[in-house]
Amino acid sequence: MLNLLEREAPEHHRKLRALMGDDFLGKLERQITLGQIDRCWAEHLAMIADTRESIHLMSVGGKSPLDEFHKIVSSNFLDLDKKIDERIKEKFTSLPATEEGVDLDSEGLRGPSSTWTYLISDNQFGFWVQMFKGSNIGASAWMAFQFAPLFFAYGIYKRFFRKKIDKKLV
Repeated sequence: MLNLLEREAPEHHRKLRALMGDDFLGKLERQITLGQIDRCWAEHLAMIADTRESIHLMSVGGKSPLDEFHKIVSSNFLDLDKKIDERIKEKFTSLPATEEGVDLDSEGLRGPSSTWTYLISDNQFGFWVQMFKGSNIGASAWMAFQFAPLFFAYGIYKRFFRKKIDKKLV
């Protein structure tokens, strides 16, 4: 990937090599490459978070949210390599070639001063719904004991009123 700049922007590469030398140019290429990989990866992760927040709407359209999520994320990930290369080339060709060199701070090429942290939880519905689903046998038994009368009453209601509705329709 570090030879990308020599292949894609040979004139600008030669001009900067003549002004700054091979050592500084190698350092500059690494800084540009790492910075653009970092930015593109952060954008990719943000896109995944946005997609995850809105993917449930796919079920309204009759599509499988999980399948659609995988399609969107995979497509974006496969395009990530091209996007990184394009951004590296753009950044490199936009650098001003001066005899003093390149001011890495003003060009935004210094490493990040902080890192992003993502907290991932597979618990989509919250604590109480997980308890009701059966992840904790004690809580499930308690909930079954508490809600059993409601389910029993609903079953009786449905059985007797369904017969009255069916008789009226016939």
